[in-house]
Amino acid sequence: ARRGELEFHSAEQQLGSQLDKNAELSRELASAKETIAALTAKVENNNTQRFSDQRAEAQRQQERIQALEERLSADQSQVSRHQEAKIELIKKQLETEYRTVLTAMSASRTRLEASL
Repeated sequence: ARRGELEFHSAEQQLGSQLDKNAELSRELASAKETIAALTAKVENNNTQRFSDQRAEAQRQQERIQALEERLSADQSQVSRHQEAKIELIKKQLETEYRTVLTAMSASRTRLEASL
């Protein structure tokens, strides 16, 4: 039971850490989107050379957004897997406790019947 509690606590900590990472990635994603919007606006008002340079930067930012979105998606999948593992661990712990209670009740019943 103690081992299960430790596994549960560890899974819970990993889940919290993953959620923190997801929040940070979401902030980075929002920042990158703002940067792209600002760069796109500047591109429309600049000459051809600047247009080309800023378009390249916008493309890099778009690639960064895509990478962050992919990472966020992967992290969310990992969080989901951690939650599923946590649920399975809780189920196993409950099943073990249930079997222990049944065994204790059966032993108690046997002793009671033997004393009667």
